[in-house]
Amino acid sequence: MKWVGLIVGVCFFLADIAAQHEKVENALRVLLSAPEVEHATLGIGVYNLTKNSPVASYQLERSVAPASTMKLPLTAAALAILGPDFRFQTTLAYRGEIKEGILEGDLVLVGGGDPTLASRHFNDSNLTALLAQWTSKVKEAGIREITGDVIVDDGSDAVGGARGSWQYQDLGNYYGAGAFGFNIADNLYTVHFQQNPLVGGATTISSVDPDISGLIIRNEVRSGPKGSGDQAYIYGAPYQWNVCIRGTIPPGNGIFSIKGSMPDPREFASEALFEALQEAGLTVRGRAKISDYQIENPTIIFRHPSPPLQELSTLSNRLSVNLFTEGIGLELAKQDPEFDLTTFWNQRGVSTGGVYFDDFSGLSKNNTVTAAFMQEVLKVVYQDPALYKLIKPGLSIAGKSGTMRNMLRTSDARGKVFGKSGSISGVRGYIGYMETPEGETWAFTLLSQNFTGSSRKMSKLFEQFLNALYHAAQ
Repeated sequence: MKWVGLIVGVCFFLADIAAQHEKVENALRVLLSAPEVEHATLGIGVYNLTKNSPVASYQLERSVAPASTMKLPLTAAALAILGPDFRFQTTLAYRGEIKEGILEGDLVLVGGGDPTLASRHFNDSNLTALLAQWTSKVKEAGIREITGDVIVDDGSDAVGGARGSWQYQDLGNYYGAGAFGFNIADNLYTVHFQQNPLVGGATTISSVDPDISGLIIRNEVRSGPKGSGDQAYIYGAPYQWNVCIRGTIPPGNGIFSIKGSMPDPREFASEALFEALQEAGLTVRGRAKISDYQIENPTIIFRHPSPPLQELSTLSNRLSVNLFTEGIGLELAKQDPEFDLTTFWNQRGVSTGGVYFDDFSGLSKNNTVTAAFMQEVLKVVYQDPALYKLIKPGLSIAGKSGTMRNMLRTSDARGKVFGKSGSISGVRGYIGYMETPEGETWAFTLLSQNFTGSSRKMSKLFEQFLNALYHAAQ
């Protein structure tokens, strides 16, 4: 009788597995039969990490642009190499001598690549407060007059700013702000438009904040149809002070704002500090400058630390901040000129065939990954308890937070899917972890490129797949 009971139990177990497999395969068939993906390149992988077994796959080895999903492999590598407590350092210093309150020399800001200085992503950080702090430190050092210049030294001979493979349409906008050796206020500015209630009507610029010296804006923005949203793009590039804004914003009678990338955050910072010192009553005989070479052995007044890397990693993954991951990647390259993200993961047993990285944020379409690569990265992170503990809490939570907050809001899977989204023109993807109703952890990789229709529609198809996958796991 015991054997009979055992056999019956095994049969029920196998039947459950078969039923689960059928549900998963059906969910995959529904996704693949959508007209939007008929001509698309897809990479799909689902893996049961608890049981260490595959659940579903489709074109695992096909190369696809990852967009911002690559931020997860990048931040995981950074946390493993630099540690969660790593902090960038920005140094306020001077060269010359202080005699009776007069600095006979230059005041110097030495950048350490910190992408968080006066960032809007931190509640206790803003440009006015930062400049006031630096001015106060200069006064505390006994300086009331500077005979020389106010210089920003980016602290690095590395080439910063936007990548050559980024699309021109992206470069002038806030998400196209590249990382320099010295960054400030997210390397962006805000353009405030006076809306026009007439569809097709011209708009005017009411203000720009902060004021960028030398910036010339050509405004070609008009009012779009009601409900059309923000369709305005800033066309510019690093070190380019003549920009053009084209497209549409919603009609109305109020103020509508968009964000652009600073042509040169180093130059802006030197001018901002120069003005702050003068407004605080200090005399500066020289001018605001940037240094194209590293200033050797300045006398340190103050070191400004960034928040810990753990916080940057969370914001990078949850809010998809390109500047942060570009800054983190440049730091990895600065500490090890031979650093290569592909090599890092290959050395940890991850197959990197078909994988190529051209930046650290995913904005370049030259980046390619495979679903197999992403699946293995998720697996390696999961199998390292310390690293998984750092990565998982920083991911978006479906239906609750981050870039996935509007997904699965009415599903039982709400709050059970932790992931990183990615989207650039013609590309949409999600990778991450799912906690199933049975208490298991599944890794999922959903990558798509060159689909038909809107990115929003592709996102909806992936949302439906994740919902079906969660219920298939019951």
